[in-house]
Amino acid sequence: MHYLNLAILILLLLAVFGPKHLVKMGKGAGKVVGEAKVMKDKLMADLKVDDIVGDLRDVPTSPRDVARKLLLDSPKDTKEQDVKVAKAE
Repeated sequence: MHYLNLAILILLLLAVFGPKHLVKMGKGAGKVVGEAKVMKDKLMADLKVDDIVGDLRDVPTSPRDVARKLLLDSPKDTKEQDVKVAKAE
């Protein structure tokens, strides 16, 4: 079924743009994909995998963990303001 959809799409594009423009568009898309791969490889070479893995351990994976992190790991300024408000009351 998917091949039929792909064939119909190719025929439609061929009818709309013509064979010359379709080939140019394909070459342009190929260049963009190639450049994206080169950029990804450069980025991966620059990044340190250990740093990324360490950061990923701190990312909450469930809604319960997110709520716990938001409630328990609030900034110091907020805690100080809460203490000042409690003392004022």
